[in-house]
Amino acid sequence: MADTTEPKRKIVHRKEHCKQPFLDEFKKHGSIGPACVSANVDRRTIQRWRHEDPEFNEKYISADLNITEKLERTAMTRALSTSDTLLIFLLKARHPEKYKERFTHELDPKLVETMVTQFITAVKKHAPEFCPHCKNHLGLSNKIAKELSGLSARMAAM
Repeated sequence: MADTTEPKRKIVHRKEHCKQPFLDEFKKHGSIGPACVSANVDRRTIQRWRHEDPEFNEKYISADLNITEKLERTAMTRALSTSDTLLIFLLKARHPEKYKERFTHELDPKLVETMVTQFITAVKKHAPEFCPHCKNHLGLSNKIAKELSGLSARMAAM
């Protein structure tokens, strides 16, 4: 018996002709939204093309990299001429190990112990011992107090 099924045809999406117009607009605007509107395609279509079409994805990545480099050049020009804040951000981005924020958080162990003790007291006072619906013993205050005591001990050891 001969196979009477037709050979499978490649599905051609009706928006294939929109790929290049989208890329051209994306290069021009640097933003996906306006490029989608201009090329009359949905963002999901762009995502699908990037996933299914390696050539399109490569062109998209290249355009995105060019946009980023253009933004960096513009930011560098402005930072060097007019903006100390922008200069600081660029330095932090380029050399975070040198220009990162340096904060130290120090806790006074006595203060931590006092705060934890006060919290444990409040929990023991206000946490229900029994479920209001089924009247089962919950033991929440003891469990929470034990956890907080352990936390307090670990913090004091720091």
